[in-house]
Amino acid sequence: MPSTETATASCTNCAAVLRGEYCSECGQRRFEPIHSVWHLLRDAAEDLTHTDSRIWQTLASLAARPGFLVREYLCGRRARYLPPFRLYLILSIVFFALATASPEHAYVVHFDRAEGQTASLDKEHVCHSDYQGPGAHIIQEFMRERCPALLSDGGKSLALAYMHNLPRAMFLFLPLLALFMKAMYWRPRRYYAEHWLFLLYLQSFVFLLFIIGMIAARVLPARLDSWLTLALWLYAIYYLFTSVRRTYAQSRAWTALKFALLCAAYLVCGLVMVTLTTLYSLIMM
Repeated sequence: MPSTETATASCTNCAAVLRGEYCSECGQRRFEPIHSVWHLLRDAAEDLTHTDSRIWQTLASLAARPGFLVREYLCGRRARYLPPFRLYLILSIVFFALATASPEHAYVVHFDRAEGQTASLDKEHVCHSDYQGPGAHIIQEFMRERCPALLSDGGKSLALAYMHNLPRAMFLFLPLLALFMKAMYWRPRRYYAEHWLFLLYLQSFVFLLFIIGMIAARVLPARLDSWLTLALWLYAIYYLFTSVRRTYAQSRAWTALKFALLCAAYLVCGLVMVTLTTLYSLIMM
């Protein structure tokens, strides 16, 4: 017979009666009072390594099993993995944090002056425009009035503004690309949300690959980093193609054609997104 203490134990979060290791009302795990630093460290280690910590299982599946997380989510097997939006946000935050901190992203414009050349002459040369196309008057006015100020720090402030706006643009980019996916995979019929889900996982994988590449560039010798970069690109092509084929279950020929169209659409939409983000960053500065 269970003891009175066990039978009447309650959740410390919502006060519901506990009938197991987890609360049936709010889902919080049963916790013992913390009486020592060792207990606190033990709980922290358990949170990082326990099977209930889903991030490691999710990252491993994302990295090594093309299309797997999409199928698991659509089949309703979701409890053991991070939700797709949370996974995307975590990886995007890490990616953009590393990208912003990288020295090569600190400046948009870098000047290598010849002897005797001044900063004012550099700015005058860069900001001079003979553009005569659509909106020529607006562009020339901008180049004359705003360009010198933007280059006063070598373009660093512009780079920071761009990196601040790009994550928000990316979040709008994927739903638009999902419309292209829906048009391309119109039969058999699939919901728009399925295409968006697929792209969320795909973009999360791309973020993860770039994170690995950026970390490797900081810790590996240049020769090894070059080989790793090549390996990551080849793996990315295999992974993305396999993800498309396993998710949409079409022949290799159809998958190859649609994969090529998807890559082209991604590049075109990406170019438009980068251009609009750059213009927005310039205007809002």
